[in-house]
Amino acid sequence: VSAAELETAHGVPGKYTVGLRMAEWAACDEDEDVVSMALTAVRRLVEAQGMRYEDVGMLEVGTESLLDRSKSVKSHLMALFAPHGCANVEGIDCYHACYGGTAALLACANWVESSAWDGRWAIAVCTDVSDAPKQYPFMNGAACVAMLVGPDAPLALEAGRVSHIVHEWDFYKPVGWPTMGPIVDGPGSMEVYFSCLAACQREVEARGGGTFVDAHDFLVFHLGGGPKFVRHAFASAVAA
Repeated sequence: VSAAELETAHGVPGKYTVGLRMAEWAACDEDEDVVSMALTAVRRLVEAQGMRYEDVGMLEVGTESLLDRSKSVKSHLMALFAPHGCANVEGIDCYHACYGGTAALLACANWVESSAWDGRWAIAVCTDVSDAPKQYPFMNGAACVAMLVGPDAPLALEAGRVSHIVHEWDFYKPVGWPTMGPIVDGPGSMEVYFSCLAACQREVEARGGGTFVDAHDFLVFHLGGGPKFVRHAFASAVAA
């Protein structure tokens, strides 16, 4: 959906296209959810690459959207593998807002690089349906992607990994909350993000990785509330 059309429908002309620098907005229909989108993404990936399901040894899912408090999304995806007699597939869900997909990708990369790797492919799946609180209607949406992970990849994850994870209450969905929309402290969440980014920069530089911005040709940032958020993140990185 065009962001211009969406802001017109919401009665906020210019807020999304100019204020947040959005171009398009994606959502799923009422008959879709995180499982159905993930099933489609994995099936399309396997078919497009001419693979067999027997060639996949790990399947890891990153999401913040639960359909069940015990049964994983990954277990649903095994329905694709069962007709081919495949059940020996490692992996489970990484459940966390924003970072779950990154954690799933890193878990797949770790498996391929480990002594446990048996020569098969890993697939990292990121799938989410975002239900936003009323004050942030532009944060509603849905998306899914499946990534193939293996050796000699055209896009390599190079060394120099740094994490900074802290205990905060800027974004959460308590059990018993009447909707799937989170409780959000928007400005506070941005400050948490910027402080974690600065901490990672300091650690990279302390390890001799050079100045964070100058040492890299390209930087990829979490989108957050929209493209404008990325501009603030980059400015924060430059200033750190």
